Amino acid sequence: MPATMKLCIILVGAVFCSAISGVYGRPGTRNKCPEVRVKGQLNLEQYLGHWHDIQRFPNDFQHDTICDTANYEQLNTTHVEVVNTATANNGSIISIKGVAYVPDPAAPAKFLVLFPRSSIPIPYWVLDTDYTNYAVVYSCINPQGNATIAQEFAWVLSRQPMLQEQFMEAARGAIQRNNVDPVEGVSRFMDTVQANCVNYRM
Repeated sequence: MPATMKLCIILVGAVFCSAISGVYGRPGTRNKCPEVRVKGQLNLEQYLGHWHDIQRFPNDFQHDTICDTANYEQLNTTHVEVVNTATANNGSIISIKGVAYVPDPAAPAKFLVLFPRSSIPIPYWVLDTDYTNYAVVYSCINPQGNATIAQEFAWVLSRQPMLQEQFMEAARGAIQRNNVDPVEGVSRFMDTVQANCVNYRM
């Protein structure tokens, strides 16, 4: 799949926004989104496949979920089906699908995600990945209307349910270089539990 083509895709974590009406996440601490540098010439074909959520910023659409994963499968030259699953706190399995696209083929790491019940597209940017071990994804929405604080999302993803420390360090490097976290010395990341999962086989 050419890296410069327009691709429709769904990305881990953000798909659960479709369950939220007009609210995508918890406010951060900034009054505007920071300037970040994404992965240069993201190879979309290599990025496809299975990802596990290892760490994330707290957000309302993943509240109390564990074992969050996403699987990306190519449907045609412009679309990819992604099935995102998680285990809810009552033990039930959550599964949802959505669509996103790359508005500028020259920036294939910058997605805008759309959902059936969302009114605006959500930025979903791949800051860094080595394709085989880890990925770092960031999303930020500048204040809308009377709001004064930006809404931020971030995820550290892994091909496996656990991420080796050397790759976690690489992920942290991308996060810190882009001034995503920590803010004022405090990290907002929380661990995503990837144990006792019923929505995938370990």
